[in-house]
Amino acid sequence: MSPRTLSRREFLKAACLTGSALALGACTPKTTQAPEAIPTEEPKTISFWYYWTGIWGEACTTVANKFMETKPNIKVEAIQADWEKILAAFAAGSPPDVLLDFSGSQLMPRKQVLGLDELIATSKVLKKDNYFPDMLNSFQWDGVQYGFPAAEAGVDMGLVMNTGLVEAAGLDPANPPQTIDELLVWGEKLTITGDGGILSQVGFDPLDGTSGQGFYNWAALYGKNWWDASTRTFDWQALAEPFRWQADWINRWGAVNFEAFRSGFGGWLEPDSSVALGTQALHINGYWTPGELFLKAAKDQKYAYTWVPTPANRKGVKVQTSLPTGIFLPIPAKSPNEAFLLLEYICSDEANQVFFNTAGGFSWTKSWLAKVDTAKYPGLDFYVKSIAEADELYSNVQNCPLGFSLPQDEYTKALNAVIYDNKPVEDVLNAAQKTCEEELARILRG
Repeated sequence: MSPRTLSRREFLKAACLTGSALALGACTPKTTQAPEAIPTEEPKTISFWYYWTGIWGEACTTVANKFMETKPNIKVEAIQADWEKILAAFAAGSPPDVLLDFSGSQLMPRKQVLGLDELIATSKVLKKDNYFPDMLNSFQWDGVQYGFPAAEAGVDMGLVMNTGLVEAAGLDPANPPQTIDELLVWGEKLTITGDGGILSQVGFDPLDGTSGQGFYNWAALYGKNWWDASTRTFDWQALAEPFRWQADWINRWGAVNFEAFRSGFGGWLEPDSSVALGTQALHINGYWTPGELFLKAAKDQKYAYTWVPTPANRKGVKVQTSLPTGIFLPIPAKSPNEAFLLLEYICSDEANQVFFNTAGGFSWTKSWLAKVDTAKYPGLDFYVKSIAEADELYSNVQNCPLGFSLPQDEYTKALNAVIYDNKPVEDVLNAAQKTCEEELARILRG
């Protein structure tokens, strides 16, 4: 997604529900009793808020318009809203009727979104068995289904290889690295420096793409859970080894040189990014990558996709992760019947087609994956197949009350302390764990 246009990942950095924001729980009713999903005859206006701008925002607006064509008695006001606006609306007791957002799962433990189980039981459209359990369960708390994966909700990891750069270095994209050591060997061969160590081409940047969201991705690659929803405990020391080699890798080429390189390009997969322009050879990112690069990359750039390498003692283990977007019905629910109809539509294959055509992504339902045209975006087939071929699938961020931003901020702060300040790895990870444990305890106390 595009960090220049409030993208999938860039938005998450600002979406932390901490401090005074947590007080909004006192501003909203606590009931979660679900009404029957029966549309009324009188025309109703409902609000639908989503966080994207750019091509994803365009897709959300198009989906809302198509829904109104099917339900002329319902008017949808589709509005892009950042997390500050969403928090302010909850605090004022006037949240949207439908919320499509990465941070909405933080509202589940506070019962600020509607429990959907009764509505699901009577729905002829929304079926739990159409979803992969790990993704669906991300939106449960205490056994209650509060949300569904929607819009952009799939798998998060693949090793993206610029085939032209790889082949020019004498490497074979058909025989990619399988271990982290092999990845770094490739990264070295693919890195080009000039006077003073200035980077003109980066082989691999562990701080870029979903590799930079390492608190859940690198823990998974090492076969560990950073967060266990069943015991409600954290394991930040699972990141000790990836912290060591990532800090060594960055410092080998110079953290300042990496900063200088990054400052000259856009983020992630934007048209002006190093990946899209062909100055970065290897990149870790999710299933949306083939579609976005097809739509945004320089036309002479070609890419191949494969599994992200694992530690040597786990060589050959196929690991996949998922951090899906969720759709919710906030409380107080002013028009829950009509809102649920919109929720159903946004979760439909028809809406997925719009998201796919417009933005290159979609929600991973079984019905949609059975029909999606992976040939539309070269490389998408790898990701679609990976959900069935993975030996391990981790989807353990959305079911954590901390959400994404606080753990991500702690991860970045801790890794930077190792890279720039040479702080002991165990110490910075213990500090991150303490922060998360204290925040979790505060949230659960209510």
